[in-house]
Amino acid sequence: MKVSTTTTSRPFSPPPEASDPASIFPAPSRANTSLATIPSTPPDTPDKLVNTTIPAAQTPQVPVRTTSTSTTLSFCLPTSLSFFHRLTWEQTPWIEHTLNSRPITPISTHDARTIAAQLSHASNTPISALSIEKALFFGSSYPLATSAADAQLSSKIGTFPLLFIVFPHLSHTTQHPALNANFLRVWHDQIVKPAFDAAWHASHQAPTYGAAIDGLTRIQQPHGVRTAFDARPWSGLAALLQKRGECVKAVREVWPQDSELLGQAWTSMTGMLQGFPGLKEYRDPVLLAVGRGRGDRGHDVGGSEVFEKVQGVWSEFGHVHEVVRDSFRVVVETVVGTGKTKDAGDDVGYDDEVGRTFSCDFEDQDENEDEDEDEDHGEEMEKTDGRGGKRKEGSRVQPEDDGDSRGQRSKRRKM
Repeated sequence: MKVSTTTTSRPFSPPPEASDPASIFPAPSRANTSLATIPSTPPDTPDKLVNTTIPAAQTPQVPVRTTSTSTTLSFCLPTSLSFFHRLTWEQTPWIEHTLNSRPITPISTHDARTIAAQLSHASNTPISALSIEKALFFGSSYPLATSAADAQLSSKIGTFPLLFIVFPHLSHTTQHPALNANFLRVWHDQIVKPAFDAAWHASHQAPTYGAAIDGLTRIQQPHGVRTAFDARPWSGLAALLQKRGECVKAVREVWPQDSELLGQAWTSMTGMLQGFPGLKEYRDPVLLAVGRGRGDRGHDVGGSEVFEKVQGVWSEFGHVHEVVRDSFRVVVETVVGTGKTKDAGDDVGYDDEVGRTFSCDFEDQDENEDEDEDEDHGEEMEKTDGRGGKRKEGSRVQPEDDGDSRGQRSKRRKM
């Protein structure tokens, strides 16, 4: 049995009709009886060498079939945060996440090399495997039916497309951004938080405080506003970085579901990085979206079929026109073998049509994670939001309070 890995690529558009899968692995041609020239019994002298011919051994015909096709890695280069329909902001990017017993954050060395080899041509700034390996985990998409509160508390990171920020100019001696406390402080308070807070204020989807009260005094102009969705400062998260070796729940916020505001936020963030003192290595950031949705089953399923299925899943989470041209890739693993792969007692034959199906979804296949999820649910308690509804607060670790009115955070309404 042989395992091969290929990468399928095509622009984000409806792919042409898949070719006959059987043509991908054509049956071996009938072996012909050939003649091999070998020396006969050694002659007395080299100049009297006599050659004779005997029939070569005939290669037995063994049917080679594709026994399974699967994928656990797909990726692309979004042009902006507005690529995602729905997006979280991961405020504890140093926490490691796994899915189906595979590491997904940070990006592994093997996956980083695969991604770099495929996307080296797509970015204006060269992207190395090292810079991808040091990419900062920024956020995750989530399903349409998920409320903002549930998206914040969900532990199933990796079941939906993830967003990383690649810093192409990082050197091999630079510490991973997710572990660099000095960088994270500036990144959180000076780069992302202002853009995040401004996006929520402009969205008109959150209660606003400050400006109206200041204006009533008629003595001074409103000096600023804040919303119930304002992000906590880094001072409330720094202690969690020191506890990264312990079991600490991830802390995340949810961006407003507005493509225009997400685009403006990314423009603001990149502009701040370009001229910020001491962040020269972090300029020219590149967005990298990675999908870990598992798709498998089926024999004789071609790469085009796999690509089409995975692309269809991606379109549920992102805007297809917000991707760098020719950057969408699907890594397909094909296992080929001989004969039947099912046990003799199986009631489904090798050639049954069920075997030709290909399922792809962003679902967690790890039963252990499901068990952990059930345990988390046992610790959850319900709190009342500002509208009389209920939302789950879960067992997420609450960072230190920075002095602001954190009680307003419970008034967030579901999106």
